[in-house]
Amino acid sequence: MVTSVELTMGDSLETGLQQVRTVLQPLRLPAGTRVFEQGEAGDRLLLITAGQARSSLRLPNGSEQTLSVSGPGDLVGEIALLTGARRAATVTAVTPLLGWTLDRHAFDMLRWDPREAAIAVVQRLVALTTARLRAHCTQIGGPAADRGDASFRPGSIRHDAPMPTIDYLASLLCFAGFPQVEDVEAAVRHVPVHAAQRGDVLIEKGAQPPSLLLVARGAVEVMVTRGAATHRVRLAGPGRFVGHNGILDDEPSPVVARCRERSVLLAFPRTTVKAILTDSARSSRAFSAAVLEDTARAVRQASRPVITTTARV
Repeated sequence: MVTSVELTMGDSLETGLQQVRTVLQPLRLPAGTRVFEQGEAGDRLLLITAGQARSSLRLPNGSEQTLSVSGPGDLVGEIALLTGARRAATVTAVTPLLGWTLDRHAFDMLRWDPREAAIAVVQRLVALTTARLRAHCTQIGGPAADRGDASFRPGSIRHDAPMPTIDYLASLLCFAGFPQVEDVEAAVRHVPVHAAQRGDVLIEKGAQPPSLLLVARGAVEVMVTRGAATHRVRLAGPGRFVGHNGILDDEPSPVVARCRERSVLLAFPRTTVKAILTDSARSSRAFSAAVLEDTARAVRQASRPVITTTARV
């Protein structure tokens, strides 16, 4: 569910959705109705325009734990829709509920829509999922201002590397939705490529990364730090992005990103990413959707209820 800090984004999101309402379905539910059920397929999202909905987690003993309460302007169910995962929680109407739903088929149409309103909706969804990711990471590791241990400071220079072949890049997960290989080529044209070694720190907590990194080869650990402990929230392999928080929201990074092994990384500069998110070209729409879906996957991974926190050695 969208948190209170994201509510102003929700207002703009609703305006954009209203402008593309041909792909939406109105929803009106009485109090007490189950909107989404934990464990079911995530085939739609809901934008609430009036009323409140409660998100709860079903516990092994049969009881339910309230996670949050959402209201007007809040978005519900988008992570499951974007990732194709099962619902992580049950959502129930606390009061009579009004809103709009967007199903998977409609979203697939929306992300290819070159109209300004459709592009604005995807931008807002990117902003909302990025804010959700930051909230999860901050909850675990504290604010970005807490920069943690000096051992996670960048200590080596990444060297330029040759661009992987377009056929190889087209096989990566992030490019699976691109209609043509030529669209992949357009998306990566002029993007710097770096080679990094095991242990290299790519993103420092509290710093603002200059680029959104796409892992082409290798693996990158994404970690939150609190005091003398680390908590890995993601292992990003080929076809996954690193640096969502810091590039997509223009704020200091709440995480540390470090190479797990030798890696090849495509570095999309901040200005390039911002331009792509607002561009109507087919390759840009495909790239924007890939970033959105990958951010949602990062949220899903960061919000897993049981991940061990370990002391650094």
